[in-house]
Amino acid sequence: MKKHGWIHAGLTLVLMIAIPGFAAGQEKQDQPSEGMSPQESAEMAAWEKAATPGPNHELLSDFVGTWDTKVQVWMGPDPDPQESSGKSENRWVLGKRYIHSIYKGEVMGGPFHGIGYTGYDNIEKKFVAVWMDTMSTLLMVEKGDYDPSTRTFTYYSEYKDPMGNKVLGKSRVRVLGKDKHVVTMWHKKGDADYEKALEITYTRSKSSAETGDSQKKEIATASP
Repeated sequence: MKKHGWIHAGLTLVLMIAIPGFAAGQEKQDQPSEGMSPQESAEMAAWEKAATPGPNHELLSDFVGTWDTKVQVWMGPDPDPQESSGKSENRWVLGKRYIHSIYKGEVMGGPFHGIGYTGYDNIEKKFVAVWMDTMSTLLMVEKGDYDPSTRTFTYYSEYKDPMGNKVLGKSRVRVLGKDKHVVTMWHKKGDADYEKALEITYTRSKSSAETGDSQKKEIATASP
């Protein structure tokens, strides 16, 4: 395990140990807590609730499967986008807590690979998306909300460009049905307005549609 993996694992263990009986409670949730103060019992119950996937995680189910993509990228003042295509493989991981995405395609005439995770934070009550790809060493983290009336997820992020300038990002994921969704991204610097930078249309591939419920299966590894 790499160093950062040990750090993450250590933090998780510290949180568990901080609440006496947490591990036992995870294994025997139906049994009353013995030898614990009311405060400790409340803390253990709160952690168990925070760790349990719920309806907001289920909202992500429509993204599971294999997708063909059409990509449009806007660069600078040119009003005409650069177009390309790709494919995304999305699967549940870690007990249906996160969607793991592996993207392969082409951007600006060159190969492009990306990996992402999307989930719902029960504590912050926000959807969270993490993205990394071959065009940067930036680890993009977005947080947002869902509007059921329009079936739209809206995320916001903040990062720095290669020149050190702060950039605000906004992305919208519109669900147009179980077989199609559209991701649109904007960014802004300083006092300028948001500028449209990217739009990706995801259409479920024929092979994915034919697999039926099998596409919902969880994978045990997050490796490409």
